[in-house]
Amino acid sequence: MIPQMDLRLRNMLSQLGSTGPNMPQQGVITQNSMAADTNDPANEQNIMARLAMLFHPSHQAQDQLNTTIGQMPQRGNYPPNMIEKIGGALANLGSGGAAAYGGGAALGYQSNIPGGILAQNSINDRSFNNATADWQRKLQPVEASARDENASNTNKR
Repeated sequence: MIPQMDLRLRNMLSQLGSTGPNMPQQGVITQNSMAADTNDPANEQNIMARLAMLFHPSHQAQDQLNTTIGQMPQRGNYPPNMIEKIGGALANLGSGGAAAYGGGAALGYQSNIPGGILAQNSINDRSFNNATADWQRKLQPVEASARDENASNTNKR
């Protein structure tokens, strides 16, 4: 009985390597065919071309984001005008106060140099600060749109 099983097993194994009506050669993966497919650069380019045909990422929102970032206000484009310069200087001079009060009158003067400089810069940079705030308000929805577009492209891959 055992020699008969060996014969059956031998017949079954010999049929695996051969082609017949029940076993066409298509779909049979051998080590030689795998090595040829993976190492062939032309085949890799063909696969990449097929993938490129299947996946078309959207980049409209990313382009809009890059354009908006490129339109960021530059400090040199917003110099203070003459009235802002005068107002800033007056704010700087008037930033101090009385050192003490005695008999209903101010006694002495105590300057506030850091506060004066801050007030002067605030007035001088007002137009630049307004332009930057407007730009940031425009940038927020564009950033959200680009983030959503990126997530959509990732999900489509």
